[in-house]
Amino acid sequence: MSELGVFAGELLTDEEHKCMALLSDVHVLLSSICGNRDTRHGDMREIVSYVHQLQRAILAQAGARAYPDRYRALGEIASQDES
Repeated sequence: MSELGVFAGELLTDEEHKCMALLSDVHVLLSSICGNRDTRHGDMREIVSYVHQLQRAILAQAGARAYPDRYRALGEIASQDES
């Protein structure tokens, strides 16, 4: 396991996997809150877009770890290239 908590061959940490699972649960719960009335389609479209934004931020962590010189991971400070 690396210092970031990622096992060899894994792209996401255990915490990132947990976040992805929780976001799926949140989607299901919010879906039940929206009910089945006329505004459901629009409400769900809006909710899903926010859930997807959070999922993309979590999945982007793998890319940031793979290319730390190109992409900033959440909680990190972007390096300043002085060329």
